Amino acid sequence: MKVQKEILVQDLGNRTELTRWKEHAVYRRDVTFGTPLYFAPYFPQHVDASIGKAMQYLSPVLGVLTLKPCQIKEYATDIESFTDDKERVEKWITGVTLGDAEDQQKERTFYFLGEPVELPRPLLKDGTTKRGRGKNWIAAMIPPNRCVTFAEVVRRLTEATRSDAAGAG
Repeated sequence: MKVQKEILVQDLGNRTELTRWKEHAVYRRDVTFGTPLYFAPYFPQHVDASIGKAMQYLSPVLGVLTLKPCQIKEYATDIESFTDDKERVEKWITGVTLGDAEDQQKERTFYFLGEPVELPRPLLKDGTTKRGRGKNWIAAMIPPNRCVTFAEVVRRLTEATRSDAAGAG
């Protein structure tokens, strides 16, 4: 493995997906491969302000399964192996089954998440227009499977804190 998939960053603006993440600690996407260590939702500006904005949370990925939601009960043992918390398992199972009847028949990859940690400040996309924008980070459109490193997140948090301190002084 050449690069460790540390933090998966994805736009989270769809109401059903917001509910799935906020209330059930599950992230769903088309079939993918690989397991990042963490998931970070990026909230577009149009999202409910009570949730947050930009990249504001980091959740550990406790497990990943690719399945059809209608078959979730067949995966109960796998899901239970991700945590000893029975309530969390029930939340996950409910989260997987959100959506209409058509959604239940489509194979998807589900990320089962731990408690999110709130970052000290929201991190924004690279808003510049220069060539190579978003390198090692996230640009205007976040592509599927966009992963960033812990080092880059820490660097961006440090820069944001410095600019806050400079503005206050």
